[in-house]
Amino acid sequence: MKRFLLALALLLVPSAGWAQCNGVFSANTVCGSIAGGIPGQVATTAILPSPGIPTNVRSAYTGTASMATTDCGKTVALGGSAFFNFTINAASTYNAACQATIVNEDSNCPANGAATCRGKAISINGYTAFILWPGQTFNLLNQNNVWQYTQPGRWVVQALPLFNINHASGGNPFAAPQPQTASALVQAHAIPSKTVSSSSKA
Repeated sequence: MKRFLLALALLLVPSAGWAQCNGVFSANTVCGSIAGGIPGQVATTAILPSPGIPTNVRSAYTGTASMATTDCGKTVALGGSAFFNFTINAASTYNAACQATIVNEDSNCPANGAATCRGKAISINGYTAFILWPGQTFNLLNQNNVWQYTQPGRWVVQALPLFNINHASGGNPFAAPQPQTASALVQAHAIPSKTVSSSSKA
């Protein structure tokens, strides 16, 4: 009988570990242990997600840099209104489940505001370098130690293009000699100017 009562008493007494998690918790905390041992209150920010789980935590770069191994799972924001090289090293040097979202967050070239938008040269190990234009985004993931990524596609200027026409000294190199008029100059130079403005904002 005495043994039964002793066993019952032991069952009713909370363990030391359970006692650590009693009471009112602070906001954004959980009961557990990061390093092992007796559990207690742990800040949720201390619980690191898997590198394969997107968290949309912002990691910003405004100049020449390489993607850090801690950028896995984050949104890598390239900005600074400057053209620079961003390198992504060999996939084998990152976590096997690494994935990230890369975005050029410069403003998308508003009219008369070209100084605020620049492309970013992206160098992914194993691929030909390309330019990520303002507003473009692509997803990157480590697949069996080889990078795979979504093509950002052709860049679409979302603001109205601005054309500058020189009526005094312009010419039409695509036509036979003829009197230079305003309409002829517009036809000769409007389309080439748009091509140049769209590809020289790096």
